[in-house]
Amino acid sequence: MNTGNEGQIIADENVHGRAGVLYLMGAQESVDARSVSDGRSLDVGSSQEPPAKKPRLSSVPSITSSQARRDALKARLGSQLIPHIIRAVHDLPPAELKRDAIAVMATSILVKDPEFGHLLRADSGLLTPVAHNLTAQRAAEVVRRLASLPEYRLNVSRKEAPGVIKKEQVSPLVIAALPTTPGSEPTFPVAASTPPAAEIKRPLRKPYKPRIRRETSPQPIRQWRQLATRPYLSALDRDAVQQGSQLALAKASPLRDGPVVYHVDFSVAEIAQMIDHMIPYVQLNVPRTAAALRQICTEYPVSTLLEGKLPGRAEQDIRNFCSDLLAGTSADTKNAKVFSIQGNTTPQQDEHRRETRVSTLLFARELDGNRGMGRTRRYVNFQSSFKQVHEDAISLAAEFTNCAGDISTMTWIPNQNILCGTTAHSDAHNQQYNKPGNLLLYSASRGVLLAFPDHRIPRPLVTKGENSSVAMRQSQDPWIYSSVVSSDYDAIHGLAYTSSFDKTIKVWKVDSDGGSMRAVATFQHDGNVNFVTTAKDGSGNVAAAADTTTEAVRIYTMNLDNISQSPYYTISCTRNDADGSDKWAYFPATVQWGIAPGTQHLLLVGYSPRSFSGDEQDIPVDKLNTGEIMLWDALERRQVPVMTATTANVFEVAWHPTVCGFVVGTSPCGLHVDHGVRTQVHVFRQDNATHADGAYSEYQKLDCFASDINELSIVPNSLQSSYITAACTDGKVYVWDMSQGDKPIHVLKHGTPLDGVLRPEDREREDTGVKFTTWGRDPSRLYTGSSDGVVKVWNIRNRRKPFVRDLLRAPGPISCGGFSPDHSKLAIGDATGRLFLFSVAKDEKLEKQFTMTLPGTDRRIRRPKPFTPHPEPPAPVLVQDADVMVLDDADEDVDAATYARRRYLDTQQVTIHRNPVIGAVQGPQYAASGLFLRDAHLDDDPAAPLLTKFERLQQESRHSVLGGPASRRPRSLRRLAPASLNEATETRHRANVARDFDVAMLAEADVEELVRAGALLDIGDEGEDWGFAYEESLMEEEEED
Repeated sequence: MNTGNEGQIIADENVHGRAGVLYLMGAQESVDARSVSDGRSLDVGSSQEPPAKKPRLSSVPSITSSQARRDALKARLGSQLIPHIIRAVHDLPPAELKRDAIAVMATSILVKDPEFGHLLRADSGLLTPVAHNLTAQRAAEVVRRLASLPEYRLNVSRKEAPGVIKKEQVSPLVIAALPTTPGSEPTFPVAASTPPAAEIKRPLRKPYKPRIRRETSPQPIRQWRQLATRPYLSALDRDAVQQGSQLALAKASPLRDGPVVYHVDFSVAEIAQMIDHMIPYVQLNVPRTAAALRQICTEYPVSTLLEGKLPGRAEQDIRNFCSDLLAGTSADTKNAKVFSIQGNTTPQQDEHRRETRVSTLLFARELDGNRGMGRTRRYVNFQSSFKQVHEDAISLAAEFTNCAGDISTMTWIPNQNILCGTTAHSDAHNQQYNKPGNLLLYSASRGVLLAFPDHRIPRPLVTKGENSSVAMRQSQDPWIYSSVVSSDYDAIHGLAYTSSFDKTIKVWKVDSDGGSMRAVATFQHDGNVNFVTTAKDGSGNVAAAADTTTEAVRIYTMNLDNISQSPYYTISCTRNDADGSDKWAYFPATVQWGIAPGTQHLLLVGYSPRSFSGDEQDIPVDKLNTGEIMLWDALERRQVPVMTATTANVFEVAWHPTVCGFVVGTSPCGLHVDHGVRTQVHVFRQDNATHADGAYSEYQKLDCFASDINELSIVPNSLQSSYITAACTDGKVYVWDMSQGDKPIHVLKHGTPLDGVLRPEDREREDTGVKFTTWGRDPSRLYTGSSDGVVKVWNIRNRRKPFVRDLLRAPGPISCGGFSPDHSKLAIGDATGRLFLFSVAKDEKLEKQFTMTLPGTDRRIRRPKPFTPHPEPPAPVLVQDADVMVLDDADEDVDAATYARRRYLDTQQVTIHRNPVIGAVQGPQYAASGLFLRDAHLDDDPAAPLLTKFERLQQESRHSVLGGPASRRPRSLRRLAPASLNEATETRHRANVARDFDVAMLAEADVEELVRAGALLDIGDEGEDWGFAYEESLMEEEEED
């Protein structure tokens, strides 16, 4: 065998009885088949392209031209690699394997092998004996591996299968120079002269017939295939963009022409293409999957090797994708998505889009009827689609501001009026922020939000802090306005109800135009009333739940002739775990009357453990996830059995609107709880077939991954199934379809809280999460509001893209909201005391009341309005409670000294010492004042001993006054002796009094001259402050420290 620059020919005359020629070194002329079969070398000296000149042996110059480099590589290949491949291929059975194809592929693999490639490209090009042995072993291994692959086996031993027989012309394979870079394909030039063609027959499969689709029009090309560039961001960057921290990305390109695509997931086809390009490096036939590509990424620099080989993908895009693959944060390749940013549309554009949509639906229905399929190219529910288009026209119509606090409750009453309640600052440390506006009534006819002062209490006396001073109390309102946290309306009897932290429930009669309302009854409770709800069966039953350890739930039956004397009875939690404890108890966490016919007389109460101090550590660990589900029949006054999960901690409940059933959100319970499940939603239905007493049994249990549930909702989507949502403290809304198992079909995510959290893992402890969920006219629209201040609209029937749009971005967290009964208005409240009113139809009256025209332009802008305050209520009357500030009519216009005398001296809380130097001291009734530095005593109890620090300060103060060994600055106290009155003393006193300045003794001209000169002739209460520096008291110094 001749090995040189002229080429290398391998002959084998025993393959299929035909000449098999492997021209491995790139000869450009035809070959003689007869010479090849004899195994003789061919002289290629007559080639049109002369061979490259041999370099001098004395000095090997650097190879500069590409042709020279290829010639040198071919020479080294023929002398150092081809012989090993020939020996390895020679041992293969020619009747079973394609030895020529195996030799070509083995040569290609070894040439691209990095370990052998650098030896071929070395300056010397000579291999050591050890390297020769390694090359022989490597060649034998590659040939053996290729021989095991099915594509290199001959099918001559198989019987001919029935089918279509195709005749093929087989020519000798004249293979050009092997590619020197991975990924390029070998070329097959046509020889100048070819031997006679040999005919072979092999069975072929039946030709594939594509499935005929119903649509006659071509399928649209996927969006990502139409993009010239397909950027890919890492998972961290995608989250940052969605959270709005990279706003510059949206500003980088104009948004007027359409959305800006900033991320395109890798598809299955692209992953397969990447693996195809990497096979020459891997030297194995690996599956075209993401898992295989992940393994390749751990061993090879994929992004560098594939640069420029994927259309639209840059090296950085491939690097980001490989990083996500290794980190396990890449998206599902079977569900590739395109992320884009789009500018806000104008109201005119939205209106035009809705009008176009309506026209399209009307035209399709006119042509095809209500079949929902045809020219729409998809199934369409026309009734639902028209509702969606109509509801999507909803827009902001009015905004009210400056309410007392978070809008905590909202109830629609007739004629589209709204009854609202807010939270209020009433703690000792923030009473200065308490203000009116805790109870409000929106009048749709007048377009105003009216405040009412009825839920208030006299301002309590604060013993410490900035609100404890007399000056602060005198400057503040004598009333504290309490939080109004629950409300409801009885449409049958026309009565509205509100509950408050003033420990009362009030019954209201509201005017038809919403212009006013009056309280017709007040019911006093023993604790803060958290819930009030009315039965919808017309019985007049009203349930209320207060913060009391026993008899917390009352059920009133309204007596319309004398509402204030309406009777009631109480029910309590049946658990006795907390009996006798002074630290915790079971309190009502939720109270709801039934909605569907047959359930409107049933009251569902959920109990949960709560500590009196607000510290969960006061509750035993084994009791944290305990509670009770109580179902009460108000007609028969008995408890209805609930068969499952009755002892779990209850977060929230919700009744089914059409069937006898309800859902309950509880802590996890049962023998088996999946990993990561922190709460559960239990679905109950009435089980009359098994239980004659109408008991409710668990029908389904749904897993939730949040630690607490704020709200539950349920809406039917068919006769047998429903959608269930859970708004949770982690800023997500979990959506289940009861017909599709126990796992959520959607997890609707809101953004970062406006108030922020210190650490993401502490969000559920510090943040309120999603507190507002409501359904539109049908299940195709779900509205949610969270602590990020955004109200989002979702279409949960769209499994891939449920998000529709952001309806509102409020300045504070969303706290509550709800649709009007006819779904024409939507009211939403936030934590800054704002009430937003949305309208589906254009309301010209509201637009006129809440918009104004900018001066000098035709542009109209919407401006919010504050609520209308109520008149100042009269001051509190005199009460006997020592902890309440007492004011009467005589105290309104007195100064601080007179008020202090009446408040403390007349009540003997403080007395005057007989020694005028000592002054005022504690009196016999001082304990009634409550003026103690509780922090100075053990356990904050004034009757307990002083703490060491304060006792030391007291001793130092005593010694500093009376003297002693511990005195730092001993001083003597000058005691005043009783004056001895005699004639000499009286005479001296009259002489001193006669020297006093008396303006009346001056002449009138002198007085006028003194006045003109600015002299101060009368020093009274209105006189000058002579600039004396007053020494601070010890208590003030301690407070500053």
